[in-house]
Amino acid sequence: MGDIVKTNNLDVYYINGISKENAVKFTQFWKRNGFIGDDKQTIQLEMLDNNIVHVNLIEKKFYQNKPLNLEEQISITRIQKMITDSVFNKNWVTIVITDNTFKPLQRDL
Repeated sequence: MGDIVKTNNLDVYYINGISKENAVKFTQFWKRNGFIGDDKQTIQLEMLDNNIVHVNLIEKKFYQNKPLNLEEQISITRIQKMITDSVFNKNWVTIVITDNTFKPLQRDL
C-alpha cells in the first residue's frame, strides 16, 4: 500500500515516485476543499511511468455497480484539474475509482 500520511478520517498512502511532501500537500488540499467527511477515507497516490498521477479512491460497495451520472463525471474532471494545478506541479492527475484493495473498478466516466 505504501507509506502513509494520516489525519482525522483520512489516510493517504503514497507509492511509486510520489514524495511525502506531495502526499502532505494532497492531504491539505483534500481537507481545505471540504472532501473529508464523517466516514474514514483511504486514498492512494501513485505516479505512473508516463508521469501521470493516479488518485486511487476507494468507493463504498453499495455504489460500485451504479453508473456515474453527468454531474458526477463533471465533478471528477473538475477535481482532477484542481489537484493537477494545486498539488502536482502540472503533472496530469487521473482519479481512479477502486475497490478496497485499490483495484480499479470498471465504471463509466
